[in-house]
Amino acid sequence: MAKTKYLELFLFILEYLYERLLRLIRGVESMDEEYVEGKVVIVTGANSGLGKVAALEFARRGCTVIMACRNVQQGQIALDEIKKKTNSETLLVRELDLADLSSVRKFATSIRQEFPVIHILVNNAGVYSDADQLLQTKDGFEMHMGVNHLGHFLLTNMLIDNIKRAAPSRIVNVSSTNQLIADLDLDDIMLRKATSLGFQNSLPYNNSKLANSLFSLELSRRLYGSEVTSYALCPGLVQTEVFRNFSPFRKFYTKMNILLFGLTAEQGCETIMYCSLSKKCAHESGRIYRFSRHFNSAMKRLEPKMASRLWEISEELVQLKQ
Repeated sequence: MAKTKYLELFLFILEYLYERLLRLIRGVESMDEEYVEGKVVIVTGANSGLGKVAALEFARRGCTVIMACRNVQQGQIALDEIKKKTNSETLLVRELDLADLSSVRKFATSIRQEFPVIHILVNNAGVYSDADQLLQTKDGFEMHMGVNHLGHFLLTNMLIDNIKRAAPSRIVNVSSTNQLIADLDLDDIMLRKATSLGFQNSLPYNNSKLANSLFSLELSRRLYGSEVTSYALCPGLVQTEVFRNFSPFRKFYTKMNILLFGLTAEQGCETIMYCSLSKKCAHESGRIYRFSRHFNSAMKRLEPKMASRLWEISEELVQLKQ
């Protein structure tokens, strides 16, 4: 079983490198993008990395950009930097801690009242730790599943009426190639049975990224006919703050990989902007993208029944219907 996993990982790495090479040869995929000046956009985790670049790109296009950040002070610093580069007067920072569902509810309630329509929601924020022991959110969820999936699941559902009012509108979920080596057990999504992860310390992150894509798939099914489209994407191997919780050795190893095969945050953000703005994918709800193209190997692994069941489990965990 372990040998099969390693073989799959090797093949996925080769596939990534092949697509990375194609990107270098072909250049950036043309978007034929939608006109979005004046539209309302929410970007989670907008104080650094991909989220910060996305906020800047939306601001350049004249959008009202809500930067949803756990650390408001860092968010304000990022806002000031973006403002200097774009002269935008429609940037806002709002506190959002995805590791605390009460914070998610507070943020969503405030935004629903302040912004009757929301045109684009980018669920970008995430955590990634290589600790052997499982970490928990304030609500007692496994940290990766709680922040990367459940926090965004609750946020999206609380804002969905405002998003529907803005239709045609889009929901963009930042996933990862790591979903291909996930081992998600729907009877144990919090990994309660695992006391120590050992060499599988990336498993919680991998599972949460698969959950992002399953969520996006089920969301597209439930929103069919509403003109609200949902996308999942892998931005590629990008140097961002998501690696800040790695051990010193893992940080060094990751930096070497990024140096050899990685992308800048600006390059990684291209796929976020493609899914958010491109007319080419406007009617392809539920699909997964990488390097602004269909990520077919990931799409083939998504099971609609699994997506539906994960939705039901997530509803119960965040007490969505109460």
